Amino acid sequence: MAKQEKKSQQSANLEPHHQQTLDTKVALLGAGKMGGTLIQAFLKNHLFRPENIIATVNHTERAEQLSKQWGITVTTDNLAAARKSDLILLGLKPQTVPEVVQQIRPALTAKKTLLS
Repeated sequence: MAKQEKKSQQSANLEPHHQQTLDTKVALLGAGKMGGTLIQAFLKNHLFRPENIIATVNHTERAEQLSKQWGITVTTDNLAAARKSDLILLGLKPQTVPEVVQQIRPALTAKKTLLS
């Protein structure tokens, strides 16, 4: 069975709420140790599709490395990541949360969920 066909069959067998979760676009702002662990768990357990996950880090070189390693989009632009997502997770050190929330404020709407 072709890989694409197998994925389609697996998706068709999912309960409706799990299908909705798979379709959710998620941003993880701060893909350090804690954020990286969450992303790996999301991918391993097929909680979100890789193409629906975007993570952020502070340095371009690190973003490129993690993008290749995980097969997801990794960027340094918190605002762009927040704009493209339905669910925004903050994997940040407490002292950086206020600054990042200010950065992403233009992307926050009633339709988005923000978790810290």
